[in-house]
Amino acid sequence: MQAPALALHEPERLAALASYAVLDTPAEEAFDALTRLVANLLDVPISLVSLVDLERQWFKSRYGIDVIETARDVSFCGHVVAHDQPLVVEDTLRDQRFSDNPLVSGPAGVRFYAGYPLRTTEGHVLGTLCAIDVRPRVLKPQQLEILKILADEVMARLELRRKQRLLGEALAELARSNATLARLNDEKSKLLGMAAHDLRNPIASIQGHAALLLEVELDAEQRRRALESIGRVSRQMLVMVNDLLDVSAIESGRLELRRERCALHELLGQRVEFFRLLAARKSISIATRIGEVAAELDPQRIEQVIDNLLSNAVKYSPPGAAVDVSLGLDGQDAVLAVQDRGPGLTEEDRRRLFGAFQRLSARPTGGEKSTGLGLAITQRIVTAHGGRIEVESAPGQGATFRVRLPPAPAPARAGSAQPAGDSAGEGVAIRVLMVDDDEDIREAVQLALEGEAGFDLRACASLEEALAELAHFTPDLLLLDVEMPGSDGPATLGRLRLEPGVERTPVLFMTARTEPDRVARYRQLGALAVIEKPFDLPSLGATLRSALGRAGR
Repeated sequence: MQAPALALHEPERLAALASYAVLDTPAEEAFDALTRLVANLLDVPISLVSLVDLERQWFKSRYGIDVIETARDVSFCGHVVAHDQPLVVEDTLRDQRFSDNPLVSGPAGVRFYAGYPLRTTEGHVLGTLCAIDVRPRVLKPQQLEILKILADEVMARLELRRKQRLLGEALAELARSNATLARLNDEKSKLLGMAAHDLRNPIASIQGHAALLLEVELDAEQRRRALESIGRVSRQMLVMVNDLLDVSAIESGRLELRRERCALHELLGQRVEFFRLLAARKSISIATRIGEVAAELDPQRIEQVIDNLLSNAVKYSPPGAAVDVSLGLDGQDAVLAVQDRGPGLTEEDRRRLFGAFQRLSARPTGGEKSTGLGLAITQRIVTAHGGRIEVESAPGQGATFRVRLPPAPAPARAGSAQPAGDSAGEGVAIRVLMVDDDEDIREAVQLALEGEAGFDLRACASLEEALAELAHFTPDLLLLDVEMPGSDGPATLGRLRLEPGVERTPVLFMTARTEPDRVARYRQLGALAVIEKPFDLPSLGATLRSALGRAGR
């Protein structure tokens, strides 16, 4: 038996097939009507719309048989796809390519086959429209022409189906965009209202003090007090304006992080010393327990987070109270905690805590001003770093704000040898994009790579999740499951290759089926290696590093 070869541009063909989102979908009368028509016009018992995936041919429409798919390596349609031309076999027993094919010698007893390519406008052959009989036949030229015309109609209906789906997605995206625009417009109105209301009083204060300095004879002490007031109010205005600009940038998706490896404990220590001076004015002390923690973050943005938490703790604590600040590791997380002795949070406060322009039930104990934006900005900065913020509080018992941030990968020890391509050896994590529909496998790989320094893993359940991840993540390595519904590993690879920055990213496939012919097929698609499931989790990191080393990364 001669197995069908792979098409010349198989990854691109599989990507094109995946773009139609038709595999494993229910039967549709639009296609069933065409297979019935083929059977009637060509007088055959079986007709199929066959779409050829990497390892199977799947039938979008079938007339005369009950099976929904067969293996590609025994398929007739695979030959049509590989050679991009119609195939007519008038008597399979007299054709050396098919005489020992199990579809011929087995119960199916196929003796006649005629298939016409289903070709996209870009030239990719997705499969065939085919006619099958259990007895030998001679196909007339006009019958082959009928098959061609109906194959073109199948493609027209596939294109229509795809356009309808894309239109639906575009309309849904438009609806989401409209909702976003409406929300941003609402935020803009709030920003303008906030600016008009909260900036009017400080501007009036500055104008009043400036008029006194210009028009009234003041002694030295009075002039000093007026200038101090102008300085204090102008600083409050600057904080207000910065908060307004920050929340505007965040809400419109323009928050940019400039990450670098940073000694978080040093940054925290510097900000604590600054706030000790402010706290002393209210007789508030700041106690610290700061351990050494390195993290990969934007120092300027994290400084905003620290300042907001410390400012709130001092602002809402009564005179003479103590504020506790701590930093350490909890498992893999860097944890920064700030505990105040203020009035705590009500349930209503908790619901509104991280919303923009929210003012809570508690009032600053020293008459300090608040824009109602600080915690909203803090949460978004923390989330952008891949972290989260937690709050513990009860009315009358103060509040503890706890920020969890991912730590930086450990730098290589001096003098230690690193394999070629081990980017972790330079203090930079190997970025791995994994796609596997099995949640348990994703969790296992996550745990395995979390236990090793030098990996940044993004585990996705589908092609769609992976494409969304690529919007803000450029991988050094792709780790793809072979057998997934909808878009399997090779088809997923073909689609990912169309994304900027992923055209030549090294790839490893994961599968439980590692027969030599399958492995050879995966390598032909560009796989550095094929990892057999179940795999050895403790050595997974070394396997990935070794593969990257062979790729010269």
